[in-house]
Amino acid sequence: MINLELKPKYSEIFRSAIGPGKTTYEDNIRFVGSGKAAIGLILQYMTLKGILDYKMSPIFVPPWMGTWVYASFLPYAFPVLEPNDTKVIWCYHQYGFPQDMDRLRDFADSRKMIVIEDCAHTCDSKYNNQSLGTFGDFSLYSFSKFYFSFALGGVWGRDADFFSFVEDTISKSPSTLRFITNTFKFFDTIKFIRRFPLFANLMDAGREMNYAIYYRQPIPGKWGIRLWLKAKNQEKKMRHKNYSLLWEETIGWGLCDHLEENGVIPYAVPLAVPNQKVAKVIRELNSVNIWAGFRRFDVARCMFEPDYQKCVLVPIHSGMTGAPMAKLLDVLKRNFS
Repeated sequence: MINLELKPKYSEIFRSAIGPGKTTYEDNIRFVGSGKAAIGLILQYMTLKGILDYKMSPIFVPPWMGTWVYASFLPYAFPVLEPNDTKVIWCYHQYGFPQDMDRLRDFADSRKMIVIEDCAHTCDSKYNNQSLGTFGDFSLYSFSKFYFSFALGGVWGRDADFFSFVEDTISKSPSTLRFITNTFKFFDTIKFIRRFPLFANLMDAGREMNYAIYYRQPIPGKWGIRLWLKAKNQEKKMRHKNYSLLWEETIGWGLCDHLEENGVIPYAVPLAVPNQKVAKVIRELNSVNIWAGFRRFDVARCMFEPDYQKCVLVPIHSGMTGAPMAKLLDVLKRNFS
């Protein structure tokens, strides 16, 4: 029996952060301790409902998610790369660029599969003018990836009982884990290891321990919520501005031809750099203090028939506004104009 009564402490977090009488964020998204905590809550609820029968119950997932994300599945289910005999499909919008949701929904509906939208890399992107996170039966978010808000995520579900389950789980969770996860998130953000390299081994061990418990820590931090609510509109605005500038300035160079021009606020941008120039471009960007890295991006946006292409992933966050974007564009201009 799910207890619908919340502890005062949890209710106060929402009232003080969002306003009197409100317990939701935008489209009824509930704040939780992190994106991985949202994973844990969704899978735990599906186990409670009997959708996932045991730890080896398969979930169809894309192959490009991180190791720690897959590890968060294992207490409840087993991630597989083929949709055979699976009840659940895990849809991941890579770097904030939407999957082909028409094909995915048709496929899922034909097999009566439950769709979970992983929106960890998007905070306000759309597919055919419909917000990502509203196509599936569940969705999850990772707001602290977009702006420092300690460890902060969000979760949504189409089933009304799901929110009662989330709130009941949070109300019964110890706050000790929240302190640990938020502390390590803070240390990572201020680049503690760079300042104090002697603590590198200790921090690495602590980080691994921290990642291992993320999915068990569902309590959102009051200050994290406040930081995100205060900064989110400006962060979205600046990411949109930087992405639009990148798109406009590189027209004709073939770098963004595989990406939407509108309706996307990316986590980062995968540029279609020719293979022979990947290493050179990354090296030149790093030399002007712009983080860039080699990745593979599914240009087909289709879990069933993916087409992974090499790309150079570049940042687009608000900290890139102004001089950093000028440096980024200068490197691209020298190589492609």
